[in-house]
Amino acid sequence: MAVKRINIISNQPWTLTNSKQLPNWIAVQPTAGGISPGPDGAIVNVTVSQANTSTDARSVTLTFQLTGDTSKSATVRV
Repeated sequence: MAVKRINIISNQPWTLTNSKQLPNWIAVQPTAGGISPGPDGAIVNVTVSQANTSTDARSVTLTFQLTGDTSKSATVRV
């Protein structure tokens, strides 16, 4: 199991828009947060919970979006 952290700095509440479509080998917590200012912001843990036992590459794109302004988003490819 591998865990990585993403820091989200935001002046508005935010959400992970594709949390319900994530494959079963990855978990993201939390999937939403409030205003997170400061140098560290909110910490989001991304956990790969299953080893890739095939020769196929796997990846997922996480999309974080501001709740108050849906035109603003950021993506992270895992």
